[in-house]
Amino acid sequence: MTWPSHILMGIALAKGFDLSLPWCVAGSLFPDLAEMLARRIVVRGKAVFVGLPQIAHRTYTHSLLFAGLCLLAGWGIFPIRSFFAGVLFGHLLLDALTVMGVPVVDGRHRRVTLFGGKIRTGSLAELVAVLALAFTTYAVAPAVKVGGLEDLYQQGVIDRYEYEKRKKALFDLLLWRHSGPPPSRHLPPSVERLLEEP
Repeated sequence: MTWPSHILMGIALAKGFDLSLPWCVAGSLFPDLAEMLARRIVVRGKAVFVGLPQIAHRTYTHSLLFAGLCLLAGWGIFPIRSFFAGVLFGHLLLDALTVMGVPVVDGRHRRVTLFGGKIRTGSLAELVAVLALAFTTYAVAPAVKVGGLEDLYQQGVIDRYEYEKRKKALFDLLLWRHSGPPPSRHLPPSVERLLEEP
């Protein structure tokens, strides 16, 4: 995909999901910029080889696994979440629509393409697909908000008993609690006597 497509998707993602606009747009361009930077660094007007092997387009810098792990690791930090959401959804999602696809890890093995990877970079199909995805990301997806338990209870979809039951089950799951009594200890009588002595 072309850079204007990535920028448009980064803007739609930031505006649709209340992410940081500059970080999201920077993330949507980052895989291509990182690839160019990894190939060569310019020092005093001369290109100096970094020492990495020749990096083909859409290999290491376009890794779905790396971008996904970084997004999960930085989820609690707003700029990092915005940046890697831009990488994953503003760049890699669009590149996965193309014939070449995107690599799961490093580009030598498995590649992912969406919808058969029929779109060619710079074509009319790219423009239509990006406009449709940007509209969906900006307008449709945020409008289809799935409410939590509190919303379901307030709307009368579930009653108080079901609300409390589901809330407790979710809370127990999040705290790694187990319902029921704690497991009993079966110790030999001699060990129990030792534990009882002061």
